[in-house]
Amino acid sequence: MIPGCLISLLTFPGVVVHEMGHLIFCRLFGLSVHKVCYFRFGNPAGYVIHEQPCSYGQGFWVSVGPLVISTLIAAAVGFPVGMLVIHHGAPELRHWVLGWLAVSIGMHAFPSTGDAANLWRASTSSLFKGNVPALIGFPVVILLYLANILSFLWFDAIYAVAVILAVPWLIIHH
Repeated sequence: MIPGCLISLLTFPGVVVHEMGHLIFCRLFGLSVHKVCYFRFGNPAGYVIHEQPCSYGQGFWVSVGPLVISTLIAAAVGFPVGMLVIHHGAPELRHWVLGWLAVSIGMHAFPSTGDAANLWRASTSSLFKGNVPALIGFPVVILLYLANILSFLWFDAIYAVAVILAVPWLIIHH
C-alpha cells in the first residue's frame, strides 16, 4: 500500500483546503485561532489549533467544516472535468491538472479520526447536559470513522470522483 505521507504529498492541495475548512468555520463562529499549519511532512499533515468552542453547534461545524468546504470546492473545480468526462469520455491532457486538483481536494474532505473523536466527546458531553441536537453527532461520528477506515480501500478517492461527476451527471440527465 502507499504510505499516507506520500498520499498527502501527492494531494497536498486537499490538505490545505481541509485545514481551511476548519479555519473558515472557526472564523464564522468567532473562535480564536492560535496556530494554523496548512501542510507539513508528518502526521497530521496539517492542523488548526483554536479555542474551545462555546456551544455544541460550534464544535460540530468546526469538526465537519472540511467536509462541507472541501466537497463544495472539489465539485466546483471538478465541474468542467466532470462535464468533459460525461460528454466525451476521457478528458484531454490539459484537463488532467484540473482533475488532479479536484480529486486531491475531494480526497481530504472527510474529517480525520481526531476530528471525529472531538465530535464524539462534544456529542457525549452535550447529550448528558440535555442538548438533544447533539444526537445528530453520533451518526455523523460513525460515518466519519467508517469513511476513515474505508480510506484504506480508497473510499476517499471514490468519494472525490463521485463529487466531481455527480453535479454534471444530474445536469445532463435531468
